[in-house]
Amino acid sequence: MKQYEQQGFTLTELVVVIVIMGILAASALPRFMDVQIFESRAFYEEVLSSLRYAQKMAVGTGCQIEVTVITAPAPGSYSLNRETGCNNGNFTGAAITNLRTGNAYPTNAPDGAAIVNAVNFPITFNRLGQAINAGAAQTATVDVGGRTITIWQETGLVTGP
Repeated sequence: MKQYEQQGFTLTELVVVIVIMGILAASALPRFMDVQIFESRAFYEEVLSSLRYAQKMAVGTGCQIEVTVITAPAPGSYSLNRETGCNNGNFTGAAITNLRTGNAYPTNAPDGAAIVNAVNFPITFNRLGQAINAGAAQTATVDVGGRTITIWQETGLVTGP
């Protein structure tokens, strides 16, 4: 009689694999179901890129761009306003559109992504890309969803964590 070799997995091996997969799914799945974490991070990235965009727009167009942060009474919003006439210091409206929605600024924070602790705002990016603020401080900072964005006055550099 000819003997055949057994091939495949045993029942015990299959049960162990299924139990391990169940434990992993139970611990990892709730992290992916909370959309608020993703919205908070996306809004932080949006604010960061919008500030960088405002600085680049000021340099590229030669018109100053003013960034205003509103922290109360709502969870927070920000607006980017272009200087009218490029030389009179009058900021009369949102000339830059929101990159995410296509609508004009101001942009409101989604749930769980409040803009708080805005220090030395509003700031104005001048034609050289420098960030000018009312307090003449070296930096301006804003906390967006638990992450701090810093704008350096002399260079206009916008940095995050």
